[in-house]
Amino acid sequence: MSKLLSLLTAGTLALAASGFVSAADEPYPSTQSGQSQNQTTPGTTEYLAALKKCEAINNAGDRQKCVDAAKKKHGQM
Repeated sequence: MSKLLSLLTAGTLALAASGFVSAADEPYPSTQSGQSQNQTTPGTTEYLAALKKCEAINNAGDRQKCVDAAKKKHGQM
């Protein structure tokens, strides 16, 4: 029984230590092409507004049609 407890404890410590190591690998989230993730262009803002309107639609089929139309209109396909 003590061998099993020792193995479980060692495994738990190993997993806990690997979490700290992987968290230290990348201290800051990377961004694509050097751009901030919070920057939006007017086209992106319009696209997000169109998607927001689609969220209000209750029927799943109609909602998907709305999303597809917004993607096509704003070149997001």
